[in-house]
Amino acid sequence: KEHPSMAGSYLTAAVVYATLWRRSPEGLGGFTAGLPAAVALELRKLAWETCQAWNQGSQPNPQTAPSTRASLVAAAFAALDTNRSESLDLMKMRPFAEFLLDDKTLLDDVWNEEYQGLCSQVGADPSKGISQEGFRTLVDQGSRSLLLSTHCSDEELQQLAEGVAAATFSSGTKASEPQ
Repeated sequence: KEHPSMAGSYLTAAVVYATLWRRSPEGLGGFTAGLPAAVALELRKLAWETCQAWNQGSQPNPQTAPSTRASLVAAAFAALDTNRSESLDLMKMRPFAEFLLDDKTLLDDVWNEEYQGLCSQVGADPSKGISQEGFRTLVDQGSRSLLLSTHCSDEELQQLAEGVAAATFSSGTKASEPQ
């Protein structure tokens, strides 16, 4: 019953292209599947970097590939931004919070207060949502909120970007824990 987000499907298609043709999908800018062009480009870069690392028999290394972290953040944001509004509102951020907390029983009142605090930290209007830049700040620098520590490892971001988050959320385990 779980399906990948549009970003997850786009990333998969880019990986298939790179694998079959052994060419970078980065130059295929015409079709974005309705994703923002910058997000689609980051996903194509991530696909190519991943395929190159796989072909060399290694994992991508964020320290040697600086665009990897940015690609992962963009892909995770796109996976959460289900209607491609380029902002994460109260409802779109909730699965991310539940993922971080290993808990799907987050009380609405508690979550509303937490969301307000996260918006305040990144200078976002809660009625409009958190931008990709604000999301990047939260996952890179972490939050100073009451409940959440929003810093994410590359592994956690990669799981979100590849669409694994849907299964992780439903199983109630955090991405960095063995399943």
